Amino acid sequence: MLHEAITERVLGAAMKVHSALGAGCLESTYDACLRYQLLKDGVAFEHQRRLPVLYDGVQVDAGYRIDFLVENCVIVELKAVEKFSFRPCPLRSSTALVARPCSVR
Repeated sequence: MLHEAITERVLGAAMKVHSALGAGCLESTYDACLRYQLLKDGVAFEHQRRLPVLYDGVQVDAGYRIDFLVENCVIVELKAVEKFSFRPCPLRSSTALVARPCSVR
């Protein structure tokens, strides 16, 4: 599946969750519901995958976690915010969803 197609499926799942729950929920609520929706939609993903840092030639576990690694190529970070500013933003809702192609080894 191409990155664009994967991202489209993730955004579709996220919109289903947001449409059902609306604004004002905790990030953990959106996270649990998005996990359920991705499973229901048949999208392969890993949840809370560790992301080590390479420092001085050594892999260090710095505590980073990827919220969702979808189809082993798109990283999704979920953020629930109380209020949006009026600065330009590619996605405006109570849950900011970041999906980027990546290389995770």
